Amino acid sequence: MRIRVTTRADLFEERKQQHIERGYRIEDERPIPANGFSSFIAVSEISDSDGIGDIVAQALRGELAEISLPPGSSIAYDVSPLPGLEHHLWMLEGALSVEIDAVRFQLQKGDCVRYVLSGPSRFLCAGKRTARYLISLIHP
Repeated sequence: MRIRVTTRADLFEERKQQHIERGYRIEDERPIPANGFSSFIAVSEISDSDGIGDIVAQALRGELAEISLPPGSSIAYDVSPLPGLEHHLWMLEGALSVEIDAVRFQLQKGDCVRYVLSGPSRFLCAGKRTARYLISLIHP
């Protein structure tokens, strides 16, 4: 597996070291910033037992999950399980109402929203079809 890691220039060495500690080999280093960002390629051999969720968790210090909410169902959290937890949510099917810190998003197939959790959150499938989405949780 090859991952192009692009990061703020001031975090370049730290991010590179994190990948080395996780067993990645570093290639194609570009430490000279372009528009404030530097990059490198992290290379790792993927064993047959590793799933995509494991690979994402290793590479990004996070998790990747596919969620299906049946019509009329909801999930609610009073607080973030981890302060500063970042979410990237991409709708695959159906419609979903997402409320983050009292701000509501109405999402349809193909929509994407990114946010950092600090307070309450709620996910509601009010449509007639199951809402299916991918969510990437990036740990601070």
